[in-house]
Amino acid sequence: MRSRRPERAGLVRAAALLAAATALAACGQATTTAVPPAATSSPSESEPIPGLNAADTVAHDRWQSAAPGDYRFTVDVRCFCPGSKPVEVTVRDGEVVSLEPAPPEFWSEVVVSVPDLFRLVGDLRGSADVVDVTYDSELGYPTTIAVDRITEAIDDEVSYVVTDFAPLS
Repeated sequence: MRSRRPERAGLVRAAALLAAATALAACGQATTTAVPPAATSSPSESEPIPGLNAADTVAHDRWQSAAPGDYRFTVDVRCFCPGSKPVEVTVRDGEVVSLEPAPPEFWSEVVVSVPDLFRLVGDLRGSADVVDVTYDSELGYPTTIAVDRITEAIDDEVSYVVTDFAPLS
C-alpha cells in the first residue's frame, strides 16, 4: 500500500494542474470572442443589432433615444482570471478616449462603449448557453451581463458589471 502513495500524490498534483489550466483557458475563452472596440468596423448605432432579444432591443432603443454623447462608467469583468480589476472608461463622441487604470491584457478588448456592450450581448446570445442581462431603467445601458458559456462546464462563467455611469458636461 505504501508504494501507491507517491503515485496517488502525482495524480492529485496532475489533477490540480489540469484544474488550474482549465480555469485559465476559460478566462481566455471568455475574452477571445469579445466584440472588438468601436474603432474597428462595427455597425452604426442606428442599425439593428443581430442576436438581441425583445428586452435587449427595448433597452437598446432607450439608450439610442436618451444616450449622452460623452459619458464615463466603470466596468468590472468578473471571472476566474488573475489580475482582473475595475476599469473606468471615458467616451467622447462615441469613441473610447480613456481607460484607467489600464485593463489587464487578457480582457482589454471587452472594455468598450455602451453600443459595443449591446453588440457583445447580441454575440453572446448566439453562442453562450446562458446570458442574463440587466439594464438601467432610465438610459437603457447594460448594468450587468452574466454569461455561462457552457452550463455543464465549471469556471467558464464571466460577468461584466457596469457601475458609476455618468454623463459628461
